[in-house]
Amino acid sequence: MTAPSDQDIWPQEDIVILLETMKTILPAQDHLKYKSTESHLDWNKLAFKTYTGDMCRQKWKEVTSEVRKFRTLTEVIEDAEEQVRHPYNVKQMKTHPEFPKRPRSPYLRFFLEEKASYAKLHPEMSNQDVSKNLSQKYRVNR
Repeated sequence: MTAPSDQDIWPQEDIVILLETMKTILPAQDHLKYKSTESHLDWNKLAFKTYTGDMCRQKWKEVTSEVRKFRTLTEVIEDAEEQVRHPYNVKQMKTHPEFPKRPRSPYLRFFLEEKASYAKLHPEMSNQDVSKNLSQKYRVNR
């Protein structure tokens, strides 16, 4: 296969073909992180038209730079297809919606529990002063 004259410019239809071909060669039960599954792909099986396996891999890297992380490869391909079909739909894709959130820090938990009662005891204080006093109180109690 010969390389096209300008490798960087892929028609949208070719990118969609690449993504559909990737879907067909994925394992039925894709539960690994996409990087793990991606590393086991045979990129030469993805070669089509005048694109080599290395060119397909490079285009995949470009497309995934716009797609959220912490997903299975199947989910990432679906997101990539959406991004390719609707490139002007610029919504920030971050992490999987069901990805667990980080727990609150001890200080934040303390602050959120104490702020309402402290503000009621001292209604004349501004939010800034309440925050200062609570942070001092937290440092003393630690």
